[in-house]
This record gives sequence, C-alpha cells and structure tokens, in this order.
Amino acid sequence: MLLRLRWTALRERLSVNAALGPPGPKLAHGWLARVDVGYELVQGLVLTVGGITYNEGNELSPVSGLTSHDRIFLRVRWDFTLL
Repeated sequence: MLLRLRWTALRERLSVNAALGPPGPKLAHGWLARVDVGYELVQGLVLTVGGITYNEGNELSPVSGLTSHDRIFLRVRWDFTLL
C-alpha cells in the first residue's frame, strides 16, 4: 500500500509531493516517506528539493536493511525543448 499526495499552486509552477508506504500492521513492518517541493523558475527550468527517510521496523519487510539510507536531494532540470 502507498499513500501519495500532490498539490500544485501558482498556475502549476509550484508542486509539493508526499508519499508514505508500506505502513503494514501498526508500523511493525517499517515504512518509508518522501517529500519534495519543486518550482519552475522560468519556462523549462525546474528546481526541486526534497528528502527521503526509511524506518525498517521490527519484522522482516521490503524496507529491511535500509536504516542508513535517509537522504536529502536537490535537483535542477532544464527542458530545453520547450524554448
């Protein structure tokens, strides 16, 4: 199971994305979460910043062993075909 939310604003120049999964029974199987915020600075140039965190829980699950893989990221995307 995965819960994903997306919100856009400012004429779709700003986007906020969030995801949570797989929660399992009482979070005993662990979970992961991701959040990122993107903004289109000019047409075709998008700057995104975000973070991902993992919690493996007490029992064997798809996220077992990912205890040290938390991260933050910065992404710059230039789509020059729009110019």
